[in-house]
Amino acid sequence: MKKRATTITLLLSTFPTKRSAEKVARALLQKRLIACGVLVPKCSSLFMWEGKIKKTREVLLLCKTSVSTALQARQVIESIHPYDCPYVAEWNAEATTSYLEWMTQVQKQN
Repeated sequence: MKKRATTITLLLSTFPTKRSAEKVARALLQKRLIACGVLVPKCSSLFMWEGKIKKTREVLLLCKTSVSTALQARQVIESIHPYDCPYVAEWNAEATTSYLEWMTQVQKQN
């Protein structure tokens, strides 16, 4: 029997190093603001900075959280992010009921 989908929030940000991305993910996990942080290493980013096109390696961090804790998680990311101008995207996504139940349980543990 297929389970119905349920809404969760995904937060996405890029970091200069795996260490800095992991530091943020661990802080969010310790505060129970996310249930999972996925680190994707060795991404290439092209962007404009100070009038020039720049290319750099970055680490992508995808955080899975509840709709109710997304704003607080986003604020933590922004407050400890190493970049002067951090990118943090937020969107709602559908997940299975069992995933939402697991995520809710993880975020409530003390």
